[in-house]
Amino acid sequence: MVQGVIVGSHSFRDRLVLPAVAVASLALLQPGIDPVFLTLLTAAHHVPPESHGWIVGATQGGMALGSVTAWVFARDMPGRLFVLAALGAFVAGLATVNVGAAMPLMAIRAGYGVAMGLLYTHAMASAAQNRPSGAYGAVFLLQLVISTVVAVLLPIVSDMLGPRMALMTLCLAALAVLRRFCCSRRHWAGRRYPALPRPDALPHRRVRSVNPLECRAGSTRRRRSHSFARR
Repeated sequence: MVQGVIVGSHSFRDRLVLPAVAVASLALLQPGIDPVFLTLLTAAHHVPPESHGWIVGATQGGMALGSVTAWVFARDMPGRLFVLAALGAFVAGLATVNVGAAMPLMAIRAGYGVAMGLLYTHAMASAAQNRPSGAYGAVFLLQLVISTVVAVLLPIVSDMLGPRMALMTLCLAALAVLRRFCCSRRHWAGRRYPALPRPDALPHRRVRSVNPLECRAGSTRRRRSHSFARR
């Protein structure tokens, strides 16, 4: 009976963890495919190579800002905010296909990074809360697998359909995150992190204050009784 309850508890936690692991892996996809992404961006919009560092920096800076925002204001963020973040990442992906100027493109990629930073931090926190030991390893493994597959397939799509269509396929990651949030929002997207109990809500225990002189007197009495016993 107890074993059945434990197995049921693990399966329920797995149902909570798996969507969060999938979202965190997709949100962290961009750093793993940046070399292929920049090659496609140059082929589609003739972006000069000297702008590649600025574009990558804008994306990663946005992810850092989104992660810090989700970390600091986690308790005050409603679940619908992350649905909007997934939608914003999808729109930014579509805008990347159609905008080729360097400065607007950097702003678009920064917005994309902010959205993905929010999604990654929230999903990772939810996964680690339910299964701390395996969540980070699962996200790292799945992100490596997805980024490897995407990096191999994107040049093939570019050769067959053109670089713009290859960039368009990257929007599927944000679309998958949006679908995952909408489907599992009831379970974890709107999940609030547990707040620490207030001091007045904790059970009160009467703690007797200890007098150092009493401790010293008691220690002296114990030493004397021990010496008498030896005699």
